[in-house]
Amino acid sequence: MTMELPRLLVGPASKWAYPVLVNSSSPSNGNVALKGMPYDDRVYTCDSATAP
Repeated sequence: MTMELPRLLVGPASKWAYPVLVNSSSPSNGNVALKGMPYDDRVYTCDSATAP
């Protein structure tokens, strides 16, 4: 069984989306401010490997 990350698309449909890890969210007056960092698959390539 593999774990699938949640996917959210935020913003206008005419712009390309980039994968981001969301660090925090701050709701205020019907809006939400998000803070995050770019997601890169290469960071997690050895997660399933056995330790040497």
